[in-house]
Amino acid sequence: FINPAYAGSKEALAINALHRQQWVGFEGRPVTTTLSMHGPLANNKMGIGLSLLNENIASGKLKRNLAYITYAYRIKTGEKGHLSFGLMGGAHIQSNNYASLQTTDINDVRFSANTGNVMTPNFGAGIYYSTQRFYAGLSLPRMVADNLGITSTGDVKKNTSIDPSKFHYYFTIGRVFDAGDNVKLKPQVMLKAVKNAPVEMDLNLSALLMEKIWIGASYRTKADLSFIAGIQVNPQFLVSYSY
Repeated sequence: FINPAYAGSKEALAINALHRQQWVGFEGRPVTTTLSMHGPLANNKMGIGLSLLNENIASGKLKRNLAYITYAYRIKTGEKGHLSFGLMGGAHIQSNNYASLQTTDINDVRFSANTGNVMTPNFGAGIYYSTQRFYAGLSLPRMVADNLGITSTGDVKKNTSIDPSKFHYYFTIGRVFDAGDNVKLKPQVMLKAVKNAPVEMDLNLSALLMEKIWIGASYRTKADLSFIAGIQVNPQFLVSYSY
């Protein structure tokens, strides 16, 4: 979802599933589920992928679905590196059940109607460099700004635009270091930037112990502190949990 140039970088079919609940125990909390898969083509010269997202807010009264196809063209640089250029295209499908929301003003026309299913296209691009122990990427995952609303007459209003001042840019960088016979450290940084807003930074550090156990922490500037633990069940399968 962040960088389409990542497609095919594992040089094998890779599948990732994520389920996230924000504010656990709070009724109507945002719940997000994603599924992505990608793999190489043409002797690792290309990569292709599929990304899906479902998000429910206010117990399903506000719904959003995303579906993207990603494509990457990969160039081998030296013996260990690859430089990839990626494109992504897909659609946002939104459905807002405004009429079921409880409002202070029972005569508020903007909350007396529902938007139904409204679909808008979207596109993105990125560049990604990686070796077995290092990676860096720069991407613009969504170029189309879209939002839905209800006018004062109760009609559905869809606003879509390609406005460079609203583009969100992502820069990622990370590396793996050996910190002992049975310990690998993986520091990562992600910067998110958009015009007229402070740059947001995610600082992550994780450790792989005995090739089996992942532990780590993440700090998002002026926002969150997260902890993560995972088990490498086998070389192909990882299960992890974060709070």
